[in-house]
Formats: sequence, structure tokens, C-alpha cells
Amino acid sequence: MFHTVDSIRENAPRRPQCALMVVGGWMDAQALVWFGIGGGAAIFACSLLFQRYVKKTAVAVQSRGAFTMFALLMFIFALGAVVAGFVAAAAA
Repeated sequence: MFHTVDSIRENAPRRPQCALMVVGGWMDAQALVWFGIGGGAAIFACSLLFQRYVKKTAVAVQSRGAFTMFALLMFIFALGAVVAGFVAAAAA
């Protein structure tokens, strides 16, 4: 038996209710979580650098390079999370 386009559309799985329509198409909850984690990590890294080089708090200055190194690692983690978000969005 051959299927028509209408019968295929009727039997196709539905998108989850938590999906979000973006410019390129649909983005599901998993992609949103990855983008949120990446954004949060980048904001945290910026706050570490702000404390170290702008506010110059005593703890940040005494730590020497620890704040900068941890901020760099957080930026790398944020980049990885954003890449994972794009992969999850492309899979949706």
C-alpha cells in the first residue's frame, strides 16, 4: 500500500510542547538548556575577570593567576556548551 503525503503528515510524530521556533527552524528544550549553560558560564567568567582587573578585590588580586585561569577555563566550557547547543538544535 502506498502512502499519500497527507497520511504521512497525519502519522508523523508531533513536536514537543516545549519547542521554540527560531529563525532556522525548531529548537527543543535540550538546545535551550545547552545555550543557557553556555551563557551562564560566559557571564560567570566575565564576572571573575571583572573582579580581578576592574574592581581589584583583595581575594582576586592575592590569587595571582587563579582567577584568570579559571575564567579562561569557563570560557572554554561555555564555547563547548554553545557548540553542543547548536548540535542539539540541528538534530531537532
